[in-house]
Amino acid sequence: MDGVRHLSKDERFAALISRVGPPRLDIQRQRGPYEALIRAIAHQQLHGRAAEAILARDACWEVVTPARMAIVTFRFTAPALAAGALERVNLGIVDGLRADGFAVVTSTRLAERTALRLCTINPRTTEDDLAETIARMARIGRELAAVETTGA
Repeated sequence: MDGVRHLSKDERFAALISRVGPPRLDIQRQRGPYEALIRAIAHQQLHGRAAEAILARDACWEVVTPARMAIVTFRFTAPALAAGALERVNLGIVDGLRADGFAVVTSTRLAERTALRLCTINPRTTEDDLAETIARMARIGRELAAVETTGA
């Protein structure tokens, strides 16, 4: 318990440790730090490419920049919508997904257009998570595009 001994040198931590007890987390190292780093980087890169491949399956998505460093940028497209309406739809997807609470996507401006940005860096993210996130965004985008088309 070297960590507890070290933390107990600080009077605030010492008081906290005496009140709640020492940490019960037992960390078991199963791989060396370099192997863990390599696995994490590979995971991120593979999931960025997986997200790009999932986006490519649905015609409502345009990949703006290919997956790099676990980030892919893309935008919702609908031929019937004017540029301003597409901007509102893409920004609405960010808000809709945030309200949904399943995942977070951010927006950015690329070539004077709104693009969505998906970062796949979380090591707990699975391909199923990516597929579900993209499906939810497509549903939100189609709903918003329908409102823009009908003006309702």
